[in-house]
Amino acid sequence: MKRELQKRFSMIAVVGLGSFFVFGFAMEAMAGTTVPHAFSSGEKALASEVNDNFNALATAIDTISLTPGPKGDKGDTGATGPQGPAGGPAGPQGPQGPAGSPDTANQVRDKFFTGTTCVGTSANDVMVKVGPLCVDKYEASVWSNADGTGTAYGVFTGQTTMPVGFPANGNWTTPVYAVSKPGVLPSTAISWFQAQQACALSGKRLLTNAEWQMAAAGTPDPGTDNGTTDCTVGSPDPVNTGSRSSCVSKWNVNDMVGNVWEWVADWMQGDTNPWAPTTTATAGGTYGDDRMYGTNPAVSQDASSTNFPAALIRGGDWFEGTDDGVFDLVADFSPSTSNNGGIGFRCAR
Repeated sequence: MKRELQKRFSMIAVVGLGSFFVFGFAMEAMAGTTVPHAFSSGEKALASEVNDNFNALATAIDTISLTPGPKGDKGDTGATGPQGPAGGPAGPQGPQGPAGSPDTANQVRDKFFTGTTCVGTSANDVMVKVGPLCVDKYEASVWSNADGTGTAYGVFTGQTTMPVGFPANGNWTTPVYAVSKPGVLPSTAISWFQAQQACALSGKRLLTNAEWQMAAAGTPDPGTDNGTTDCTVGSPDPVNTGSRSSCVSKWNVNDMVGNVWEWVADWMQGDTNPWAPTTTATAGGTYGDDRMYGTNPAVSQDASSTNFPAALIRGGDWFEGTDDGVFDLVADFSPSTSNNGGIGFRCAR
């Protein structure tokens, strides 16, 4: 009996204490919420009274309503929309113009091969695709500016020679640029060394002999030069690049037969002179007297060189008739030759 009374007393004490804390918390949290019974310290609480307090708190919680805060300031006014079009309706469409003439076969090839995979260094520099290569469409003209403007050098008419800062040995201080430009005279009287460096300064190089042969394929073999469309092989002077419309290879490269000879990259031993003696075989003073041991000197040497082997020229020039052609090759000229008005070049990359 005593144990049962102790158990009940403990339960009542716990409930009363819990009710006191719940009530205190609720009164703080609920502010104006009223509960039926308020308990004092040490006062016994009945279970029903505690339940009434919990029920009152539950009801207050269920009926809580939130009061919205004050409205924020209005946003900025939006920007003014664009003004609508003015004026009346548009006039009627004009009549359609006449149809243009169809492209020639060469124009179709130009559009296909140029301006895409083989872009030149400027709008004036036209290159075409030849197998894996990009090849100058026209024989090179040499200019003071990379875009084919400024002073033109090596022009046959008047013989504008290379600047002093671009000597025949290629050890230049003044740069010049090789450009594949239509409608101008190709540059001539230029040494192999000068041609090589002019190509390099333009981001290109000389074609090898085999590459030149590949690009020339299909150029018509010359007969009588009609003076207008045929390859230039019977003319008193070279003509402007691209002006002979029929002198085009299967790869759309112009003037590979006739007009001016073209240096290619290769050197070779000539077979005309005896082997140079080892005691006197040098490249000459302009070239530092470098030893040229075991060479067979080219027939044509300029005054400042003595023992260079021949550098190859291809295709022929403007007055040699049927001797010109895609298989025309001459191995007489030293790469130092810079006084021949019939030798030009073209570049590739």
